[in-house]
Amino acid sequence: MDLPSSPTRQFSLTIIVRVRRERLNRLRDELDKVRCETIKLMDGEAVTASMPFAAMKTIHYARWVLIDHQRAFMTGPQLVLSTNYDGPVGDEHCSESTALPRHIDEMVEHGYVALHRIYGCCEGYNPDSEDPQTIKKRLRDYLKDTSHHYQTSTFYIGAPGRSRDQIFAEADLRRRVERVIDDKQKDPNWPPKDSLAIRRDILGALGETLPSFPPQPSVFEGTAWNLKLLGAVVLLLTAIAVITNGNYLLGQAWPELPWRLAKFLMTAMAGLVVFILYRYLQWIIPEPGRLIRSVLVGALVIIGIIGSMLASWDLLATFDWQIHLIIAAAAFLAASPWKSWKVAFGAGVFVGLAALIVASPGLTRPTVAVWSYAFVVLVLAIALFAVGVGILYKYAKKHLHHLEATDPPFEPYHTKAGFLYAERTSMDENRFYQNQLSNISVVKSGAFRALLLRGVFYALQLLASTVYNKGKLGQIPTIHFARWVLINDGSDALFLSNFDSSWQSYLGDFIDKASTGLTAVWSNTVGYPRTHNLLSAGSEDADRFKAWARHVQVPTHVWYSAYPGLSIRNINDNTIIRRGLAAPDQVPGPQWLDALHGRQS
Repeated sequence: MDLPSSPTRQFSLTIIVRVRRERLNRLRDELDKVRCETIKLMDGEAVTASMPFAAMKTIHYARWVLIDHQRAFMTGPQLVLSTNYDGPVGDEHCSESTALPRHIDEMVEHGYVALHRIYGCCEGYNPDSEDPQTIKKRLRDYLKDTSHHYQTSTFYIGAPGRSRDQIFAEADLRRRVERVIDDKQKDPNWPPKDSLAIRRDILGALGETLPSFPPQPSVFEGTAWNLKLLGAVVLLLTAIAVITNGNYLLGQAWPELPWRLAKFLMTAMAGLVVFILYRYLQWIIPEPGRLIRSVLVGALVIIGIIGSMLASWDLLATFDWQIHLIIAAAAFLAASPWKSWKVAFGAGVFVGLAALIVASPGLTRPTVAVWSYAFVVLVLAIALFAVGVGILYKYAKKHLHHLEATDPPFEPYHTKAGFLYAERTSMDENRFYQNQLSNISVVKSGAFRALLLRGVFYALQLLASTVYNKGKLGQIPTIHFARWVLINDGSDALFLSNFDSSWQSYLGDFIDKASTGLTAVWSNTVGYPRTHNLLSAGSEDADRFKAWARHVQVPTHVWYSAYPGLSIRNINDNTIIRRGLAAPDQVPGPQWLDALHGRQS
């Protein structure tokens, strides 16, 4: 099996469709058949499966969840299909728009028999023929329909960059290395004391040259990041200088320049500088940092507007100034982060129009102490901006404390129906070394909670992509893939996770090692134990938290793992073993030996 030399990008797919009530029992039967086949498949039995997941090379994990309990009272029963899948192997820059059709085509090609039966029980799927090619085409159209797709709010990957087949190949490489070591240890003079010599001996016995594989980058660490940050500061100061003093400098350099042309050049100059700043931030901060980039540029814009108002105070009554401000406000709305595809263009236009306000008095202002004047204006603008942000923060914190004190927590109670439901949700737990969790929690009402939850999701996504990208989510070293998805118009938060070991130990890790992040999310959902300042308490009320977690858990009707016997530590250690053999200078000897022996680093 080939080992790629560059990372493979991984994606998440969540498809939710409504189930025809009259076919609900039939759907349960169909899912039960696929469930039994899939368990045998994961057990290694030779089985002819109607949904042959193992033949689908892009899939790491897949599941079907049928939402037919109390949360389906208003929406009707819904079927959730979730997959974690690869883009083209070795293409770390592949876009989702390229990878998704390829993934769906593969699922349909291999599993159209099961898919046809399952989605035949769902609304909107009505194949008018039993011809396999017609069914495949209809399934592709149905599953690619974006109205069924739900965007992932937060997506964590425990072994980023590794395709399914790479994980298989590196596990096989480890087994071969262990066999070589077993054979070598028959020699009483082996192993040598030097780890490099050990690796040379192993490579010689393997008889192959392994391609190197890059380590997961530390985005916000190291000298390179510090230099990039310094460059951003320089560009930011340049943008501020252009906004506050561009007109004066332009007037000094070219005093005969016509007034209208000066305005145009100033607008173009300010817009270009801020656009360059935004693209630079886009380069140094990865894609989940879109909001950070927008906030930085937006703060510059707002400070520029306030500074322009102070600089143009004597012209506030003029119609010309008001027109500029109205246009600038419209551009600000266009640059808002929730319309992200417009941010780069909108932010540049917005700052350019803000520069027009500065341009009003710019060429006529006396040249005496102009730099001092600009500095005072800028300081006042920043102070006003900071005061405004401080007032908003104080109000938000006070409101949060009120909600935390009054939101009722979940009260555990035992009923026969509740016991049977919990038994149903945990039916297939601990069948394999890996397990899965699906739960649906109700988002607390109100715009404040909705906005807060989305802010937390954004922060977690940024951390998952840049900091927690080496096999640990916080300090939890057992999660393969996890995601949160807002469904039912944002009223429910769907959490899907694939993890090592048992449900009890997983929830224990939540309490002991990741309470802060999980509390920040689930504190915005109904019944979660009482929190303090969004991040504290919550899951520390362990018994109540575990009872609540069972209460919001929903049965996973079908679950597939491509490698149910591998832990996330196994997968990451296998990559270190491979890298240590392919590029010994890049992996220190102690780290390589720890990975080989499975020691916790």
